Amino acid sequence: VLIGGNSPRALRRVRELGDGWHAMSLSVEEVRAAMSGTGGKPGSIRLVLEFADVPPTRAVNERRSLKGTPEELVAQVRGYAAAGIEEIV
Repeated sequence: VLIGGNSPRALRRVRELGDGWHAMSLSVEEVRAAMSGTGGKPGSIRLVLEFADVPPTRAVNERRSLKGTPEELVAQVRGYAAAGIEEIV
């Protein structure tokens, strides 16, 4: 069961009830912060991230969308992978 949401209550439900977390439009830094608040990625939790269409006006590591040059996209995807994201929707 993937549990969606970015709130502290949603993350608690992920830890207590879910098999995975379906987050929406978070930057790499926001994913890292959310995971640090849960003691890191629980071993059996699948992390999935979905993007809304947001213009790329932020720095690459703070963007909440996958837009930019090919090099910027590669940097974003690598950052998400390092933060534990297994799938991008």
